[in-house]
Amino acid sequence: MADPAGPQAVMSEIAGPCAIWGEKNPRYAMKLDIPRRCLPDAIVAFVLRDPREVVNSCTMRLRPGTASTPTIQPGRRSTSSHSASVPTERV
Repeated sequence: MADPAGPQAVMSEIAGPCAIWGEKNPRYAMKLDIPRRCLPDAIVAFVLRDPREVVNSCTMRLRPGTASTPTIQPGRRSTSSHSASVPTERV
């Protein structure tokens, strides 16, 4: 198990005392023990989004030409496309 003092020291240096910062990675929802162990005084807030926006965010990665579409070419490793072409339609 990792020492929780390491991440706590890093965030204290970055955020400063009494600072408010947020991490919106949804993967933490199922692993709250990790941030709670590292930052025991942290407050956890859940934000409910419009389900249509959630689906739109999830499918953005699957659409050709979007900012985070993985590009796979024969004989090469997968890379991320950094195209500025982002569709504006909603799902």
